[in-house]
Amino acid sequence: MPTAWDNKIDSNIPKIGVCIPYFGNLNLEWIEMTYISLLYKPANWCQKVAFLCKVPSISVSRDMLIKQALQQNCDYVFFIDTDLIFEDPSDPNIALYQLYQKINKSKDSKDKKIISGLYRAKKDTGFNYAMWMKHESSFLPITEWKDNFIRVDVAGLGCCLIDTDIFKNIQRPYFKWEESGEMSEDFYFFQHAKNNGYDLHVLTDIKLSHLGSIKVKCDGTIVYHEM
Repeated sequence: MPTAWDNKIDSNIPKIGVCIPYFGNLNLEWIEMTYISLLYKPANWCQKVAFLCKVPSISVSRDMLIKQALQQNCDYVFFIDTDLIFEDPSDPNIALYQLYQKINKSKDSKDKKIISGLYRAKKDTGFNYAMWMKHESSFLPITEWKDNFIRVDVAGLGCCLIDTDIFKNIQRPYFKWEESGEMSEDFYFFQHAKNNGYDLHVLTDIKLSHLGSIKVKCDGTIVYHEM
């Protein structure tokens, strides 16, 4: 039976590489709510191609996924991490379409080429939204905003649509985890892209829950697993 990955669609529609880095056993809730929907639910507005990569380093994994997507001539890559499930909209295909509607299709522009969804980060300092603005030599979490489409300096790469032209115009490494542990691969990428003229935007209408030993919903509610 054909799936969303191999359906024959008009060549004029965008080709999106769905890039999934993973490191161990996949969360069953994620498989049911995110992976299966992306895999088996057709999308008549785009051609989806799945890329999965399991390696010890997140930086190497993301880099290898980009390499595969470029080899397959993908117009965009959609990073989706294996610990995120969609709240609103609950269908990841609808969320992907909404992200795509916001991205700048012009080849002559560098504006609005990276669009992220909204979710909570899991850090020692708490569960702030996974988006930050640079302030002097540090990054401050964003806690308030007015519009549903905002420019930020850094976000997580857990749910992010990126025009692949960016990777043709910036130098490698695209992703790098600093030895100090203070600069993760997503911080590195977004700063690298920004230094080359590409800004990051967050579409706050796309809301996700962050899975793990606990589930952190987008509004900050913590859901504990039943014993």
